Amino acid sequence: MTKKCYTRKRGQKLSAKGIFSNVRARNFEKFKSYTAPTVDVYKKKLKHRLCIGSSAQKVMTTWSTLLIQLLINQAVAQMGLLDKYPKEQSGTKNDQLKSQYSCKTKGEPQDWMILYKKKGTTALEFIDGSKKTINAEMNVEDKDNSNPIYETFSWYEKKVEGSALFAIYNDALPTARSVSTGGSSKGVFFFEDKSGFFLTHTVPGFPILQTEYKWPEDQTNKAHLFICLTLDEKAADTIMSNLPYAGPLIYAGRTPNWGNGPTEHLKELLNGNSRPPFGDLQHFIAKSPKTGSFVYYMKFEEPEVDLTSDFISSHLKESFRVFTGMAIKKGDRKLRSTCRVYNVENINNKVQGLVPYEDGFSWACGNRTFCLLSQGRTMKERNKHGMAVCTRSAKVYAQFCPDSIRVNKCP
Repeated sequence: MTKKCYTRKRGQKLSAKGIFSNVRARNFEKFKSYTAPTVDVYKKKLKHRLCIGSSAQKVMTTWSTLLIQLLINQAVAQMGLLDKYPKEQSGTKNDQLKSQYSCKTKGEPQDWMILYKKKGTTALEFIDGSKKTINAEMNVEDKDNSNPIYETFSWYEKKVEGSALFAIYNDALPTARSVSTGGSSKGVFFFEDKSGFFLTHTVPGFPILQTEYKWPEDQTNKAHLFICLTLDEKAADTIMSNLPYAGPLIYAGRTPNWGNGPTEHLKELLNGNSRPPFGDLQHFIAKSPKTGSFVYYMKFEEPEVDLTSDFISSHLKESFRVFTGMAIKKGDRKLRSTCRVYNVENINNKVQGLVPYEDGFSWACGNRTFCLLSQGRTMKERNKHGMAVCTRSAKVYAQFCPDSIRVNKCP
């Protein structure tokens, strides 16, 4: 059997034909009806190298399935095929619809909120937010306004936002979660007219894009965190202009004709222009219209850059201890604790019943700062795109940063 091999260069992606190339907007029309080729795809041990054979009898591998699915998802996002929204009516009804586009709990808009799903249950805990703590029972599987995640996502199921801009990204695609894509960030950005929200979370393959909201059952045994920030126009533009640094894998999106602003930044991402304009690291502060201030950190794919010790700690001038939730895979290993101007140490004991390097998501605890991390402290994670969101919420800090793991500055 004859095989032909291709080597991927930095910044290139896989095309549907098995050749490494940039997935651009001009390719979407060409490949939107493309069917899987009858070839064998072998991923060799040599990094970024792919060989294609001529036999048509072997079964397609996970890699070939991923290539086609990635291409279809990107084409759908670019051409707006996922949703055919009816045009909104003008007047009072339209204004009421617009006011619903925010983080929400129990029908009440939240300027910001932090939600926690504990390990082994679908119960959802409201940790903190701009409104009073909600003590009512919440379940991440429920499809009513008792579930803040469902309620915040209700715009997608109702399909009422004819001119809305949105981007849904996840390094683990709903259809191919086990395949590494070189990223680590997960989130949803939504904006319509003058309001919207930015939801960062830790759930692989979520949300599943179907006709109705659905929680992935295989994630019930894992712990997950959700941080939602309601946006005004300024915050929306700030987030979208900086999102390329995190290298988001966008598998669904819409870009209305607004001219400049957030929609232009999203078009650049969908067209494959994901290289950030300045350097490989970026941070910015995003605030909700009324209350709540969060610092976001985004790291472009760069060799040997640890998100916490090389970026967050030096910027905030705080020492941190990091809980790495991801399991150590074959060929990877933990990063050692470091002490430069500020300590960055690894947490080795259980927190919230979670075992480090085995359970759930990753986070960092500073002197008063809590940071949700898209990646933990391992050798391989240093070479991936990364993102973090930091807050000084006393409630979330008390829950994930107990006295036993607080950090002192280096002597």
